[in-house]
Amino acid sequence: RCGPGTAAIQCADYHKTRDEVELDEELTERRQQLQQTFNQRLNDAARLKERGNTQIRAGDAQEALSLYVEGISALQVLHENAAPLLSARLVKSVTQLRCDLLNNAAQAALSCAHADKAVGFASEVLAADQTNAKALFRRASGYAASGRTALARADLTALLESQPKNRAAEQLLGTLQE
Repeated sequence: RCGPGTAAIQCADYHKTRDEVELDEELTERRQQLQQTFNQRLNDAARLKERGNTQIRAGDAQEALSLYVEGISALQVLHENAAPLLSARLVKSVTQLRCDLLNNAAQAALSCAHADKAVGFASEVLAADQTNAKALFRRASGYAASGRTALARADLTALLESQPKNRAAEQLLGTLQE
């Protein structure tokens, strides 16, 4: 009846009390509400990312940055507090979308000449994925724009180790050589 690693308890004459049945129903309803909230936040963040991308294409980096930051905020509670409650698939989706939003926010910040913000956004991506090429390049660009050339060179060197033919990284590194 039971597979390996499972246990079963059989109670022949056990019947749930009315309170237990009501508690089970309440827990099921709350779990469904929680799942709907998670899905809504994920969908909201994805829509905000797309709206931000539209604004970038239209040349409005400041509005795009605001939309990306709003998307990051929509995911924050999922990323920080709810991860233990989420399935592995949903955690992966949240993490990927969050990294996309942060990378896009870094690019928008660079376009708005907010180098320090770009560095912050890219650093958050790199905290989750140390080899993220976009984040390394965008953080290096932010460092370069703010005069921190040694840090920019370090990021570009790391990027070129994993992507030796990355022309943008080669070009930026060339401008930073002493």
